[in-house]
Amino acid sequence: MTPVELAYRWRSCRRVLRWCETASGELCRGWHRSIELNWILHVDLDQFIAAVEVLRRPELAGRPVIVGGSGDPTQRRMVVATASYEAREFGIHSGLPLRAAFRGCPDAVFLPSDPAAYEEASNQVMATLRGFPAVAEVYGWDEAFLGVRTEDPHMFAVAVRAAVLDETGLSSSVGIGDTKQRAKLATGFAKPAGIYRLTEDNWVTVMAKAPDGGALGDRPQDRREAVRRRHRHCCAAGCGRLRRPG
Repeated sequence: MTPVELAYRWRSCRRVLRWCETASGELCRGWHRSIELNWILHVDLDQFIAAVEVLRRPELAGRPVIVGGSGDPTQRRMVVATASYEAREFGIHSGLPLRAAFRGCPDAVFLPSDPAAYEEASNQVMATLRGFPAVAEVYGWDEAFLGVRTEDPHMFAVAVRAAVLDETGLSSSVGIGDTKQRAKLATGFAKPAGIYRLTEDNWVTVMAKAPDGGALGDRPQDRREAVRRRHRHCCAAGCGRLRRPG
């Protein structure tokens, strides 16, 4: 082989090697993009105010607990701040007048609101969430969004729930979504003490079957807004199915 032929073959080999490096790099980057995605997690504490009160008074566990105002259901112009799940079985919900709550569940334990205690418990929860490799956005005493980049958002949510329970003694539910709206709605399906994922892939299927009630949120305003969104998106999906080419 002459020097000229050897040089030609060497240049050809170098071009092939550069192409292989570029192609492998693109494949690797594409592979990483396919498994590490951006997710939104909505962390919502279960029956937060009632749960804080039960932690302070363990003897109330399993009993219907109603928190609001001065805790006196005979007083006028007092409303329910929150109710334990046991009280909710009697139709008690946030915003209900205490007098009506007493009529609906006279055997419930009525307690006055203690904002300072709830603020302290909330701070502990949020401090726990900020310990994760995520962007945290506090949404209230009992809610927060986490922006995470992970290949397994479910296991991330499991870790979040476990850490909150271990550090504060409070149970939480986590909604996973590709947007904040879907993550928040997913939490309604996760409650209580669960995890649910709602994305573009299962949005129409899930929302078309969703009830017009509790699975879409604890608060009446959350449920009304969720129902409006569900109807809007399902109608859009139905129109898409009816649309014909041409």
